[in-house]
Parts: sequence; C-alpha cells; structure tokens
Amino acid sequence: MRFKKNYFTSHYRKQYKVNYFKKTAYNSYVKYLFNLKQGTILDCGCGIGNFLRFAEKKFVAMGFDISDYAISQAKNNTKKSKLWVSSVEKVIPLKDEYADVVTAFDIVEHFTDHDFFFKEVRRIMHPQGVFLIRTPNLNSYSLQRKGKTWYGYRDDTHISLRYKEYWFHVLTNTGFSILDYGTDLIWDTPVFSNLTKTIEKLIFKGSKMLFQYYKPFAHVDWGDNLIILCKKT
Repeated sequence: MRFKKNYFTSHYRKQYKVNYFKKTAYNSYVKYLFNLKQGTILDCGCGIGNFLRFAEKKFVAMGFDISDYAISQAKNNTKKSKLWVSSVEKVIPLKDEYADVVTAFDIVEHFTDHDFFFKEVRRIMHPQGVFLIRTPNLNSYSLQRKGKTWYGYRDDTHISLRYKEYWFHVLTNTGFSILDYGTDLIWDTPVFSNLTKTIEKLIFKGSKMLFQYYKPFAHVDWGDNLIILCKKT
C-alpha cells in the first residue's frame, strides 16, 4: 500500500496540521516516554514528522515512512532527526538492541503482518527499552454513537482494525509484555449532533488536553485511540 502526496494534503489535511491540541498531545507523549527511558527514539511510520519535531528536543531521534512525500516533508519539519524511506514489511536497518524507545503511532491498522513488524521492533530495541503503539480503539464510545462515520472507519486504508485483546495476543506472542495501556479519551467530534459540534469540541478536546498535561492516555476503555506500552520479555 502506497501513501502519496494527496493522502497527506487532502484526505488527512486537518489531522496533520499541528494545532494547540496536537502540540499538547505530542509534548505529553515525549515527556511520558522520556521519563521511562532516555537515549535514542525510532518513530515507525513517522509521516511528515510531526511527532519527531517534539521528540528530537529530548531524544536522538530517527524515523521512517513508506511515503517519499512524507519523508520530504518530515525533513522540512524536523531539525536533527535521521529520516529514511522504508516499509514496516522490511527489515529495519538498525543494529540489534540499538533503540531505547520505539513508537508506532497510527500505523498498525494499515497493514496485516504484525508478527514480522513486532519481531523487528523487538530485535532493534534495547533490553530495557520500551515500545508504544497507538491505533483506533474499537471499544470507543464515539464508534458506538457514530458507526461508519467514526474516524477509524473514514479512512479506507485502515485494513487492520482490531480489539485490544488481539494486540495483546500478538505482542505477547512476539516477545513483549504489557506495561501499561489506556485510551486518549474522546476527540472525534461531533459525537452527538452537528448542532452541538462547537460545544462538544470544547468539552471533549478541552478535557483531553487538560488530562494530557498529566499523561498522554487514561485508564479507560472508551476513548478514540488505544495506546499500549510494552517491553521485551
């Protein structure tokens, strides 16, 4: 599956714009991960580099993406990150036990061979390293309300939407143990009505932003994204 320029510039234009809400979220992830493990960070499927913009302030940062366009934009959006074009279906070109932190934001839903990818992540991870994934949450309250208009279903490249039990199973079978998990609350507004969209945005996204000053995810099952933190067994 290829992700060309129009994927980032039209279909997901609003999602990839770094507004104040997203800035707070990215900083929250960086702070959370930095407190767990310092050193090198690899962002798999880094897109146009929005997360790496913040991660490179605390880590020696690297990232790859399948899209030539995304990497070209990431090079403009970052200052120090090492970037390259590659696929999660290929061997990661790093030595064994090289990365202290590995992240996979919003990518595991785009492909099916999770065993190969997770084994590669495990190979290049430091023995005391951590691995964080984020993916649409099928237990989301927004999904129950919105059905096929929920954000996870609006992207036709989401071919591997799974419940958390699936992710736990695959991760443990590929040599990881779960350290923590949760969701990033509700943000795919409107949940109830277009008439209340502005109010919902203030309430839901405002609550999410305030919580993320503390931690990037909460121990609840009903948020829009599932976040899983794990380590090597």
